[in-house]
Amino acid sequence: MNIKNKTNNNNTTNNKKNMKNNMRNIMITNNSNFKLLLKKMPYKANQRNLLIFSPKYQVEFEKFKNKYNLNNCMQTLNLISTTLYYGRVYNPPYFDNIIVIRPTNDEETKKIWNMTYENGYFIISQEYEKLFKNYVIDKISNYILVHKKSNFVYQFPKWKVIDFMIAGTMKGGTTSAMRNFYNHPDISMPNTEYDIFKGTYGEVHYFNDIRGNYLKGLEWYRQHFNYSKKIIGDKCPDIMYQHLCLDLLQIVNPQVKIILFLRNPIDRAYSHWKMLKNDFSEYMQSFENSVNDELEHRMGEIRNYDVSFWSHIVQRGFYYEQIMNILRYFPKMNIYISISEKVRHNMNEEYNKIFKFIGASPYKGEFKEEYTSKSKNSLDPKSDIYKKLMGIYNDDKVKLEEFLGYKTGWW
Repeated sequence: MNIKNKTNNNNTTNNKKNMKNNMRNIMITNNSNFKLLLKKMPYKANQRNLLIFSPKYQVEFEKFKNKYNLNNCMQTLNLISTTLYYGRVYNPPYFDNIIVIRPTNDEETKKIWNMTYENGYFIISQEYEKLFKNYVIDKISNYILVHKKSNFVYQFPKWKVIDFMIAGTMKGGTTSAMRNFYNHPDISMPNTEYDIFKGTYGEVHYFNDIRGNYLKGLEWYRQHFNYSKKIIGDKCPDIMYQHLCLDLLQIVNPQVKIILFLRNPIDRAYSHWKMLKNDFSEYMQSFENSVNDELEHRMGEIRNYDVSFWSHIVQRGFYYEQIMNILRYFPKMNIYISISEKVRHNMNEEYNKIFKFIGASPYKGEFKEEYTSKSKNSLDPKSDIYKKLMGIYNDDKVKLEEFLGYKTGWW
């Protein structure tokens, strides 16, 4: 066969495929039975509902919207894998219901699964029925309705950077977590310079040091991990607090699992202050004066890398507010929250819960707690400043406990 004939045959095949896809989408707009499939999708106007279509079928798509009363849906004709998936069309890139009336490939289809909230629904071509066979609840007109009853996340090795992030809180036990994660055979944590004083490796500071490390680029960041391991993770406690970090993390992996260690915010604030005084500046003002200065002059201040590290010892303890901000970028199903005090008292059980969350096997080795502070003294709960901070934090703590569904035991 000569090249010309081969090219003509390829064109004929492509034309037939395009005609088949075109007919499929014309059929869906004219098939009254399709409404029965939509009725089984618990579609509500106040949910995040998305229609994915192709510009080739613009006329049919408008008919489809009008016929099935889907005019209040978000809609896109953008590329799924490289645009929609990374929050470049709608942000966050997660939806309660997705209706796909365009051809998709295997990667795009799996990403549609990932973009659907747990217990959400999506309609897609019947050719992917085998992929979702345990979750298909109905099929009609060459389409299937899938109920996502699992928080399983498809992975894409060619795009892989990190799978999880220990995102906070600073002075909440994240250094201990990092060391214990290092010991798990399934997990690769950053290969950075070893700190002989802390007994663990340091942080990469890729997402929070914008002017320094972030500008070195993604390939520089990837050099810190061993991609032969099953799961790749990092630690950056500033992510929970600094707003810009969440933007950058979502760009790298919109499906990243986020792990938070939350400590009594008063103890956290005092530990933060001790670190600054003992490790960086012996001339730091007293804890009480530092608290009062922040309350008087710094509340609502921009949370950049330097200012938030040196001066925001109180505001980092408003955990509920920070979690609500994280939920603007990532779904609740991708967030695991641990209470630091509970982890400290039962490390084996609590760490293995986290390992299960990120898809790692149970770990039967030894867990260790790391103390990075040079001083072991604590703040007196009977002191005036402790009582003052209890009043400041209490509303946020109550909201946090309602969100978690259990008491933190802090006070």
